[in-house]
Amino acid sequence: MSKLVFLFLFFSIIVNAGEPVPVVLDTVVVCSSSEQDIYTTVSVIPIDQSSSSDIADILDSLPGIQIRRYGTHSELTIRGASAGQLLITIDGIPVGNAQYGTTNLVDIPLNRFESVEVYRGNSPVLFGSRGTAGAVNFVSKAAASNGTSLHLSAGSFGARGASTTATSENCLVSLYANSADNDYEYLDHNQTFANSSDDTVRSRVNAQFEEQGGFLNITGNGFLISSGLNTKTSGRPGPIGGHQSPHATLENLSADIRMQVELCDEVNLDLIARTVNEKLHDDYSEVGWDPAGTTESNSTDQICRVVFDSYGIEFRKQTFQQEHAGLVDPKRHRKSMGMFAAKVYNFKNMSIKPTVRWQKLRDEFPPIPPIPGIPPLPTIPRDEADFSPTIAVMYRMFEGHLSRLVRQPNWVELFGHRGGVAGNQSLVPERILTADAGIRHGNYRAMFFATKTDDTIVFLQNSQYTSMAQNIGGSRIFGIELEGRGKVRKIRWNSNLTWQSARDRGDSPVYFGKELPMLPSLQGAVNLSTPFMGWRFSTTAEYESASYRNRYNTDNELAPDRLLLHTQLKRTWFRHYDWTISVEAKNLTNNSIYDVEGFPLEGRSFAISLIVN
Repeated sequence: MSKLVFLFLFFSIIVNAGEPVPVVLDTVVVCSSSEQDIYTTVSVIPIDQSSSSDIADILDSLPGIQIRRYGTHSELTIRGASAGQLLITIDGIPVGNAQYGTTNLVDIPLNRFESVEVYRGNSPVLFGSRGTAGAVNFVSKAAASNGTSLHLSAGSFGARGASTTATSENCLVSLYANSADNDYEYLDHNQTFANSSDDTVRSRVNAQFEEQGGFLNITGNGFLISSGLNTKTSGRPGPIGGHQSPHATLENLSADIRMQVELCDEVNLDLIARTVNEKLHDDYSEVGWDPAGTTESNSTDQICRVVFDSYGIEFRKQTFQQEHAGLVDPKRHRKSMGMFAAKVYNFKNMSIKPTVRWQKLRDEFPPIPPIPGIPPLPTIPRDEADFSPTIAVMYRMFEGHLSRLVRQPNWVELFGHRGGVAGNQSLVPERILTADAGIRHGNYRAMFFATKTDDTIVFLQNSQYTSMAQNIGGSRIFGIELEGRGKVRKIRWNSNLTWQSARDRGDSPVYFGKELPMLPSLQGAVNLSTPFMGWRFSTTAEYESASYRNRYNTDNELAPDRLLLHTQLKRTWFRHYDWTISVEAKNLTNNSIYDVEGFPLEGRSFAISLIVN
């Protein structure tokens, strides 16, 4: 029933679209952030500071995107591509943990950014030498005019937040603090979605967090300096059932600094340094197989990039070291260098843009035993190089891309870590082929996409207490994305719909042909916005079809489809200062949500915020 309701709403809006409008308030704008990348499928989303949404909530309603939430960890997939096949950047500079090869969206502070760009199928060449199946770029706030703003918010389950920003013509300073108890009630399905007789209502425990941070941005004649600091303490609740960790906590301290200098005409030098310190306090041995105590890890990331127009060279060095119960693991080093280039060729009504990326990296250190007492395997030096070309074609309303990508294994997959993950240095890189083609006309876009992955890497259990990453063969995904926006009288609308088929094409006959887990075949979102008695009223409906939570595709692991409804009322007064007040309600239907097996999310919630400029 929920599928029929959503599809009726989606197509009724399309049919009664009325005249198109060039700009839509608080919604997805299909365009590109730079002239060099006009042939890249990208959505640019302004971050509404009056909304209580986090990064995952903002991205979750976009076409082709699924968010996987693991309590204190969130990852995204784009068109079914795994988190490791994607690129997460801040102002075009890659971020990511070398240990895990992915970026935790929860650790990215929303208060720092003014917009987020989502690239589907590939990424702009200026984002570096790594070829990817998609990218998400967070755009930091910039000084536009003199002024100061204050933002206060409060909401359900102990949510509280405050931030202030001061700007001048060439300087911006921002400070923020957020916290939440997250002690919401949820319906415990007992992991038997098809059986309601064992369902129980419980309260989430140890899901609280506190966060503080700041950001500085200084611009001048031919240079830019920016720096950020963020500290966060949170519970690590774990999955419900027999694997909960009601006492474990996680501390994260991250800092970064960037300096960009214009050496001469169109030649820019970028220097970036990041450091992250993380402490997992597990005094009751609730997480993994390590003895009780504190696990501390330190990682650094240093990048040097020289860019001329759309050509560039990049050098990167990543380190990671972990210590637990007096055992200090050897420091890991990954050094890489790469080159990238793009060129646009115009032929009357046709434009062709080839892009090439080349990257070489080196790892050399001993693997980590998964369980204390097991001797490590010998060190095997590892050198890898990959070449990732992309070609984009635009002819009138037609647009298409074809990319060949290589995803190198990350350190956890190659060398393991203490706590139950064994290393596998025999892994070969994933080989990925992506393609899309479609048409764009005014405010409407339709796109067919397909992805084929060979030598797919997944973690498989190899003993009673450990798992190991292995190449399982391949997978294939194809689908269709529809997007549109416009205005019917006073009502502005924005909608998208994605259908996809994601199947296992690996070597095991047990899984061959099965649906890939946690990738729904149908999803979409509709947003309506209209003035109402001096206020701006908006409502959003998000639909996601049923999907399996395991590779076996068993019926008891089939999570049902869901239809979520959100609303917001917002108004601005102009008296001495600009006052904006916003009231919103999420998940009005109180739909029970499981994004990943064992990890529930909050149901119905409310929030209010005040912004003074």
